[in-house]
Amino acid sequence: MKKYISILLALILCLTSMPGITAFAEGEDQPDIPEDVNPLTEDYQEKLFADLYEDGDFILPDLITAKASEEGNGVLLSVESATYFKDARFQIRGSGEDGKFDFDGNTVARLTIDGLSSRKTKAMVNFFIDDEEEPFATIQLKVQPKEDAWTREGKISQTILEKNIKGEHAVSFTIDLEVPDETKGASVLLRSIEFAEGSIPVMDFHIDESLGSIAEMNTSEDHTAECYGDVDILVPSEFECEFTDNAESVKGLDMEYIRGRGNSTWDVAGKKPYKIKFMDKQDILGMGANRHWVLLANRFDNTLSRNRMTYWLTRKLGEDTGVFAPECVPVEVVMNGTYYGSYLLTEQIRVDKKTRVPVDDLDDKATRTLSDPEDPAITGGYLLSRDFGSDDDDHGIITFRNEGFFIESPDFEKHTDKAKAAQKEYIEKYLNTVENAIYGDDFKDPAGHSYTEYMDIDSAADFWWIQEFSENGDAFTNGSTYLYKPRNGKLIWGPLWDFDYVAWGDLLYDSDPEETFDYTSFTWFTRLRTDPAFIEKLKERWKKIDSLLEEITRKDGILDQYAEEICISEQYDQELWGFYSEGYGDDYDDDGYIDAEQEEPEDAEEESETPEITFEYEIEFLRNWIEKRRAWVNSEGNLDNLTPKKYKVDYVADGKVLETRYLYDGSKYAPFPKAPEKKGYTCFGWSDEYDDMLDEDSVVTVEDNEVDSIVLTAFYVKNSDLTPIRDIFFRDKDVYMNLEDLEFGSLIDFNYTTIPEFGIGEIKWSSSDESVVRINEEGDPVTAGIGTAEVTATLPNGKKKSFTAHILSDPDELNYMEEFFFEKSSVTVTTGGYAQVVLRQEPQPCLSGYFKWISTDPEVVTVDENGVITAHKAGTSYIVVYDPESSDFVSCKVTVKMNKAEKIAMAKKAKTSLKAKALKGGKAKLTWKKAKGVSGYYIFRAEKKNGKYKKVKAVKKAGTKKWTDSKLKKGKNYFYKIRPFTKISGKTYKGKMSKAVKVKAK
Repeated sequence: MKKYISILLALILCLTSMPGITAFAEGEDQPDIPEDVNPLTEDYQEKLFADLYEDGDFILPDLITAKASEEGNGVLLSVESATYFKDARFQIRGSGEDGKFDFDGNTVARLTIDGLSSRKTKAMVNFFIDDEEEPFATIQLKVQPKEDAWTREGKISQTILEKNIKGEHAVSFTIDLEVPDETKGASVLLRSIEFAEGSIPVMDFHIDESLGSIAEMNTSEDHTAECYGDVDILVPSEFECEFTDNAESVKGLDMEYIRGRGNSTWDVAGKKPYKIKFMDKQDILGMGANRHWVLLANRFDNTLSRNRMTYWLTRKLGEDTGVFAPECVPVEVVMNGTYYGSYLLTEQIRVDKKTRVPVDDLDDKATRTLSDPEDPAITGGYLLSRDFGSDDDDHGIITFRNEGFFIESPDFEKHTDKAKAAQKEYIEKYLNTVENAIYGDDFKDPAGHSYTEYMDIDSAADFWWIQEFSENGDAFTNGSTYLYKPRNGKLIWGPLWDFDYVAWGDLLYDSDPEETFDYTSFTWFTRLRTDPAFIEKLKERWKKIDSLLEEITRKDGILDQYAEEICISEQYDQELWGFYSEGYGDDYDDDGYIDAEQEEPEDAEEESETPEITFEYEIEFLRNWIEKRRAWVNSEGNLDNLTPKKYKVDYVADGKVLETRYLYDGSKYAPFPKAPEKKGYTCFGWSDEYDDMLDEDSVVTVEDNEVDSIVLTAFYVKNSDLTPIRDIFFRDKDVYMNLEDLEFGSLIDFNYTTIPEFGIGEIKWSSSDESVVRINEEGDPVTAGIGTAEVTATLPNGKKKSFTAHILSDPDELNYMEEFFFEKSSVTVTTGGYAQVVLRQEPQPCLSGYFKWISTDPEVVTVDENGVITAHKAGTSYIVVYDPESSDFVSCKVTVKMNKAEKIAMAKKAKTSLKAKALKGGKAKLTWKKAKGVSGYYIFRAEKKNGKYKKVKAVKKAGTKKWTDSKLKKGKNYFYKIRPFTKISGKTYKGKMSKAVKVKAK
């Protein structure tokens, strides 16, 4: 049996293993990593006061003593009397001649000092250059509340672009103290100082935290917490703006609010994206006047360039098509003296005929009462996004083919009910009209109108190309997919939005670009790609897109220009936040650098050639990725493969082909044919070859491209199985969830099997601690807080079973699985019954592994992925659990015995044949064959063959196969029969009576 299991697993390994590929192979695939584009020189970098003091570059005035503070990680300045600080001048030496600071690059943008004043002490630090008597910056240090402790974060930034500091300058500072008693001693801790080089504009926010704190805004999950105040936008003299030749600084722009925005980016610790709404329209840096703006954090993108590059590309395409694309400018963000990093100030996607999405605003007062669906004014404008929600609310739309859209504008807040209903009715009908034309015969609707009469084909082609070429994992799947419809105009695809995470190969360092045109999937486009006219449009637009991509990646092209513009800002951003490192793999640490703790490879010289992950490396990776993708698209014949592959799909019901269709890859299987009725069964839908149930949104997807046909099977369930749920099995006794990357209210991640699988009735869930796990309105257990709770399922029959949910706050509490084993080495179950073979994983608490569950004899038992076995017939099988990652496996022996009903049935069918031989002395020797599974035999005798048979012997030993009957009358005939019997649960069940045999006594 062990040999059989090993052979089976070897086959599985062959089928499941796939060769790996890397983004940077040896030789010509390895990108040419350039030197730093514009590295920060020494005096633009952070300087530690401890290092300055040790090197003699921090010069103290008389009467002030200094010592290194290990606890405070800096230099502690102390005086016997606070008056000694008055007019005392501290000198800091830079790298230039005579100890001057060498600001030979761009203008100094920000001055940041990290320091603390002692308890009840106010310390103002005044900074001077050269011999000037007026300070160019004054910063108040934060106060350390606890006496003799220096643990508080103390960094304060001040924007000083307007001071226009460049060239070589001596730097000094004074410290003005306000203390309760100037005659007593005082202390100040200084940790670091940084003069930040400015290459891009700085947005310096002044927030009135009495009306709402920045901390409250940054921790508001639903973005309801807002901050209020104003902002200065300060532009370096060297900055060349992409959208205006007259980029000037502006100060005191009043905000209606600033608040958080976004979903996945908002959940990333630290760097947050923001939405700004000004009191009045502002034309910022030549991007057009509007009140609404967005600060994109680009946290997932270490190039900080993917969004900006995409918007440049779409603006260039829009020069032909007129499709709106957002303008954007890189900026640095400071809020109330805290530096927040490098951002992208971007136009928000919203309706504005002059500066944003160019459609009429249906939220205008004049259109809020339009209630006639035939009114020409109702034909536009609409701003839509993709959505997978419901059409139950005012904004959701579900088309006839189950595609979801959301009305972003108008917002209907001030519309009359009739106007709201009429306008939603119009755009919903229009979307269905477009869809019907796309799917109609010859790509026309029933009235004979082509989809091109309803939808702009150029914008559709461009939109598909950018989503598909960039391999955007968010394409067509969320609210970042936009469409708009102008008044009396066609539906337009765009603007393109949100390309900083799962697009352009971001973080996919271990793989090359896909060599396919099927990376994105949306049924409209799957259908359109079967239209020869649309294919020709794709080929036509590719020429333009290809040339623009070449302009992006060529030397000194758009990518290089953007990298050079933000390389300085990026270094300060990376210093603050570090590289986003998800996806680097095991060879890299959390900051994206080669992990020094990794074991030394055998070929150390080869490993040393692996480049360090830097900003320049990220830029080259992006360039290399685009060029590889372009090269594949432009390879001979690939543009001719834009039309998806067609498959023969058979819909099979009860072994017969019900219908055959020819469907393109990516198109929907639905609508499904109606399965015929089958006596004693109910059809629950259709399943694929992997027994996965399909729904109305399931699409044709085939892993093996060599396959030309697909079989779907009607899934029937016995009506006898449609009984109330009578039992439940949980895969894990203990379920662990880490809340570091989750929000409270997430569904508890547990797995279970019900008996029967398709049993009817409701499972009611309850929790032993609602502060840890609560039951939501849908009746499901969800996370509520950190801790442990027992989650109980109550079945329709009142039976209860539980598992324990552990909600953790620290991911380090979870171990990686090192071993796994069955709790029992063997299990016995009766036919038709269920049992669970429980798999344990160690060390606990443990991240659950991914296993394959196998029964070596499915005719005896089958097993699901929760370890629940179903016994089908008597016999022996092994349940094998295989770990693809380690290739380890464990097995459990399952013995299936007949149930009572089967035993009774078998007992009633038991039979044997009888032989008889006369012996001298009036005896008859009877022999018979042993019957399987019986308890014994009854022997009957009669004097006539068809006479009355009387039981003369009960043989109570199942192994006995003979008996001799004596005291027979010589010369007389006797007839014998034999009948097996079986005792089950104290009751005797008789088998079949044998044929009669004749004996003549001697």
